[in-house]
Amino acid sequence: NMTGRTIIALVALLAAAVAAAPEEPRDHKISFASESFETGELARLRKLYNFDEMISKGSSELEQMLLLKNWVFRNIPYRQNYEYSQMHNSLQILQLATANIGVLCTQLSAVYTQLAVAMGWTSRYVYNRNPAGDEHSTNEVWSNQLAKWIYIDTTWNLHVEKSGVPLSALEVRREWLANKGRNVVYVF
Repeated sequence: NMTGRTIIALVALLAAAVAAAPEEPRDHKISFASESFETGELARLRKLYNFDEMISKGSSELEQMLLLKNWVFRNIPYRQNYEYSQMHNSLQILQLATANIGVLCTQLSAVYTQLAVAMGWTSRYVYNRNPAGDEHSTNEVWSNQLAKWIYIDTTWNLHVEKSGVPLSALEVRREWLANKGRNVVYVF
C-alpha cells in the first residue's frame, strides 16, 4: 500500500541520512558480539515459526536473506504506533502482529536482526537520520556469499543494488555522494 510519495520520501530520507553521515567510521572501536543461534529465545523463535523451511525455498544465501526480509514485511504490520516503541523482543512483536497490531520501523528492524541471528547470520541495526531529524531504522546483514554487508529495509521490503549487486549502507551513501544515486536501483 505504498504511494509514490511514500517511496520518494523514503528515498529522500535515505539519501539525506547517508549524505549527512561522516564518510568513514570513526577511529574508536565498538565491540560486537552475537548470541549463538542454537540457544535461548533465538532457537525458540526459529522453531516456533519454522523459518528453516521458509528460507529453504531460496537457492542461495542471498535469496534466503531476501525471503526473510519479505516475510517480516508481509507478516508484521507497519504503523506509526509509539505505544510499543521500546519493545525489541521478536517473540513479543510477533504476538502483536498476530493480533494485527502495527509497530514502528524500529520493531521491524529488531525482528529482522533477531531472525537473521536465529538463522546463523550476522545482522545489525542501521539508524538513518537526516539533518532535519527524520529517522528510519533498517538493517544490514553479512553475506558470506558476497563477502559484504547488505542493506535491508523491512519496512518497505527493499534493498539497494548497483549493477545487480546488493549494496551496504555505506556503499549506498558513497553512491549518493558521488553522483546523487543515479546508478543505484531500489529493489522492492
